[in-house]
Amino acid sequence: MGQPGAITNLEPLRPAETRSGHERQWLDSIKSRVEPDCRVNYHYKVDLALTLASLSYTLGRPR
Repeated sequence: MGQPGAITNLEPLRPAETRSGHERQWLDSIKSRVEPDCRVNYHYKVDLALTLASLSYTLGRPR
């Protein structure tokens, strides 16, 4: 048995050829060294807000 709270139901990553949208563009930008449409600084701010909202909801804290 794993550690308490460990994530155990992870899906394996799909091969890059079958990915679409964001994932595909991210991998293509790494290969071509061209900046993707969704830049890291923008995505970080959006992801932070979503993560904090999800954590607040999970803990039952007021909005």
